[in-house]
Amino acid sequence: MGINRRSSLMIAYDIVSVCRNGSSKTHVVYAANLNSERANGYLNTCIDLELIGKEKNYAGHTVYKTTDFGLRFLKSHNDMLAKKEPKMHSARYK
Repeated sequence: MGINRRSSLMIAYDIVSVCRNGSSKTHVVYAANLNSERANGYLNTCIDLELIGKEKNYAGHTVYKTTDFGLRFLKSHNDMLAKKEPKMHSARYK
């Protein structure tokens, strides 16, 4: 029985999706099922690609939020999945 690993694209998708309403790093780590070190790398990459932004909330804590470009990325990804495998397109990717 082989291990099914997510691609970098799927991990980025999960992070950008989690950050739609603003998320702490801790929330990203748990929701995207990553360890803190890997989350740092992916968060920085998503920021560099302008898929998410880094902001401070009212309490001064760092919050990651999906950008308009990130929302278009999510929609494009969903559209591709829907065309490729309509039966495999689950609610998880909406």
